[in-house]
Amino acid sequence: MSARFSSWAAAAAWSRSFLPPRARNERGGILVLTAVVLVGLLATAGLAVDFGHVYIARSQLSSVADAGALAGARIGRLGQTRATNAVMAIAAANGLVTGTNGAAVDVQFATDSKGRQTVGVSITRTQKLFFAGLLGLAEIPVRAAATATGPPIDLVLVLDQSGSLAEAQAWDDVQVASKAFVDYFGDNYDKLALVSFQTIAAMRAQLSSTFKSNVKSKINEMSSFGSTNMSEGLRMARDELKSTRVQPNSLKAVVFFTDGYANTFRGTWNGYDLAVGTSTTGSTLNEATGRYLKNPDTQPPDYNVPWEGYCDKDPENKRTVCPWTWTARYTVDRAEADALARAFAL
Repeated sequence: MSARFSSWAAAAAWSRSFLPPRARNERGGILVLTAVVLVGLLATAGLAVDFGHVYIARSQLSSVADAGALAGARIGRLGQTRATNAVMAIAAANGLVTGTNGAAVDVQFATDSKGRQTVGVSITRTQKLFFAGLLGLAEIPVRAAATATGPPIDLVLVLDQSGSLAEAQAWDDVQVASKAFVDYFGDNYDKLALVSFQTIAAMRAQLSSTFKSNVKSKINEMSSFGSTNMSEGLRMARDELKSTRVQPNSLKAVVFFTDGYANTFRGTWNGYDLAVGTSTTGSTLNEATGRYLKNPDTQPPDYNVPWEGYCDKDPENKRTVCPWTWTARYTVDRAEADALARAFAL
């Protein structure tokens, strides 16, 4: 700057000397500037508050859309109408009903590249604005969407039908609960198989896409008797889920209903196919492993075979038993009981 001016203030004063007299008066200028700045700050703060409300509203809609999509995907196997009703019920519980207060709930169904059913939910709601209304923007639409997939399920239901359930007068309850459980799955989308076990296990119904009527009929036909051969029931379930009847890209599950602990085991010993029974009251291994069933697969799965007294015993060859009848406890001696217990890890 030229040496003529010793400071910025002197330069400013020299510049004002060229203005008209009225323009040189600075009184009140700061008030105008403050007012302009305050209006801008208030407008910015107002918009921040309004759009904060918009963000919260969208987060709430996202939660409802997520919950609706998950519920729809879970129930979609039972039909699109039931899935849609489930989504609408969740939306209504959160105050979102189509046509009310600017809300709209839409449900879409599709199939993805893996053949799985997808359920999409989109929700729109009008959000009122307060401060932005001063600028002519009174409301704004807020939207959220979610999609969920309900893969088909290959499920094996394994039911304990041992005699303890009848003794506890609980078998009827098991049948009712099992049939209600089957209704949670959908024909022509899921597959369901039924395995039961008592002294032996039985494959009642293999995996099928049209299972409801057949499986529930099989449950009705069953009765409660015999011992508890859990391991064979689970083995049959495992084998079924490894069969060619399973669907690609399905969820695979075993649901196991039982009321107690295992007391019968299946295996081969000394060339015999046996179902070996245990006893919690025996004081020796002989007493604890005093029953076995030879060739268990020959026993009808719905016939209550008595443990003893059903046919003649052969005291000369104690391992020769009726084709599908329990032997009495005395049919194994101590040495044989010890070997049998070790063989079956009882």
